[in-house]
Amino acid sequence: MKKFEFGAICDLETAGLLNLQRGRPADGPAIYCSYHLGAWAIQPVLLLRRGVPMSIVAGPGMAQEHGGAMVRMNQLGRERRLWDAELNVLNSDGGAALIQMMRTLREGRSLYICIDGQRGQRGQMSSAEEDRHTVGLRFAGREILARMGAAYLAHKLGLPLVPMVSWREVDGTVSVEIGDALHPAGDRETFAQQALQQLWHRFEAAALHHAEQWEMGWYSYRTRAQQRRMSAFEPQRHYRFNEDRYHLYEPSQGLLLDSQTDELKRVPPIYTSWMQRLRDSRQGISGQWLAQFFKDPQSLQQIVASELLVAQ
Repeated sequence: MKKFEFGAICDLETAGLLNLQRGRPADGPAIYCSYHLGAWAIQPVLLLRRGVPMSIVAGPGMAQEHGGAMVRMNQLGRERRLWDAELNVLNSDGGAALIQMMRTLREGRSLYICIDGQRGQRGQMSSAEEDRHTVGLRFAGREILARMGAAYLAHKLGLPLVPMVSWREVDGTVSVEIGDALHPAGDRETFAQQALQQLWHRFEAAALHHAEQWEMGWYSYRTRAQQRRMSAFEPQRHYRFNEDRYHLYEPSQGLLLDSQTDELKRVPPIYTSWMQRLRDSRQGISGQWLAQFFKDPQSLQQIVASELLVAQ
C-alpha cells in the first residue's frame, strides 16, 4: 500500500470522492471482511462516519508503519465532528492477538480485517497448521487455501461476517459495497467452509473486473494453491513440463515466463539439472523418480502450487 496522509481522507465522503453504492453496516458488533482491492484502506472511514467503532486487524508491517497514522486520522475526524466512533489498530501476529480481538467484539466494537492478507512474519505454515487453520475454496477457477480465523471467531461469539469490497472508478472516486451479513449457523467447520466460500465468491467478480487494483492477491493466491494433500507425486504416472503455461525457459539463467501472470520467474538452481531432461523427454518423468528427487516438502509444494508440472 502506498504511503499517504491518513488525515487527508477524513472528508472524502463529504467531497463526493467516497461513495457507498450498496448495503449498510450491521446492527451491533460484526467482523467486516474486506480485501486489498481498490483503495481498501479508506473503507474504515465510511464505517466510522456511520457510527461503527472498530479495531482494524493488521499484519505487523501495516500495524507498525500505518497504525499510528490511522489512529491520528480517527482523532482528527472526531475533532472535526465528522464522527464519534473510536478506532484502534490490532497487530494480527502474536499470542495475544486472538484475545484482543475477542475482547474488542465483546466490548461492542467491530473488527475490520482484510481476509486475503499474507500469513504474517512467521512465514509459511506447516502442513499440520494448514490442516488446522485453513480450508480449501474455489476462487477464479482454482482451489486456494483461506484462513478460517475470522469465521471461527464469528461462530464462537455468535456475530456476523460482513463482506466489503471497494474499487477505484475512472474519475478518481472510490466506490464501496457492503454485502449482506453472514450469520453463524450449524457446527463451526461447516459454517467456516460455507461462509468463507460465499465471501470469496462475492469478491471474485470485483477481483476479475478490477484485477489491476488487487494489490497483493494474484501472485499470493497462485502460489497458495491447494497443496496440503499433495505429499508425493503419483508413482504410476508420468509428468511433463507445463508448456501451456510456461515459456522461454533458459537453462543457463533459470528463467521462466508465466503466461498467466506475465511474470518472469527464476527457477532454483537445484531444478535446472532435470528441467532440460524434462523438456527433451516425450514420455515425461515418472512420479516415482520425482517423489524420490523432491524429498524436501517445501520444494515439493512449490512445484505443485506453481503448476510447473502436469500429469500426462
